[in-house]
Amino acid sequence: MKNKKLIFLTSVLALSIFATAGLTFADSLDDKQSNLNQPVRYGWNNGGYACTLTENDLTTIKGKISNINTTNPPFSIDITTDDNKIVNVHLGRIVFMDNFKELNLAKDMEIEIKGFYRTFNINNQETTVFKPISIKAKNKEIKLRDENNRPVWAGRKGAGRGFKKVGK
Repeated sequence: MKNKKLIFLTSVLALSIFATAGLTFADSLDDKQSNLNQPVRYGWNNGGYACTLTENDLTTIKGKISNINTTNPPFSIDITTDDNKIVNVHLGRIVFMDNFKELNLAKDMEIEIKGFYRTFNINNQETTVFKPISIKAKNKEIKLRDENNRPVWAGRKGAGRGFKKVGK
C-alpha cells in the first residue's frame, strides 16, 4: 500500500513539473518571433501592433471601391486611389455588424478610410495591410476601433474572466 501511494505521489509530482515547464515555455513564445510558420493572429489581443499606434501612424485614404470581399476571411475591400494605387483594407468581423451593413458599400463607390498600415510576417512572407479605424461613405461614418485601438466588434476585456458584452 505504501508503494502505491509513493508511486502515485511521484507521478503527480512529475506531471506537475512537466505541466509547469510546458506553460513556461508556451508563455515565452512570441507570435511575432514564432518559427512555427503559422499565420500571425493579428488583432486577437492588445499586444503587438494594437498598443504601438501613434498619431504619426494614422493616415487617410480616399478613392473608389474596386473590390469587396465579405464572404471569405480575411474580409476586405480594395480601394483604388486617385493615383491608381490599390490599397487592400482588412475589415475583420465588422462585416457582421448592422452599422457596417447600413453603409451599403458597392463597387465604384467613393470612400474615405482613416487607419494605419502594418507589416506582418505571414508564412515567412512580409505582407503590408491597411487596418481601418473609421470608414466614411455617402455621408455616413462608422468607427471600427475604439480609442484604445481595440476593434469595436471584440467587446471589452474581461480582466481574466472572459469577454464582457459592451454596455454591461
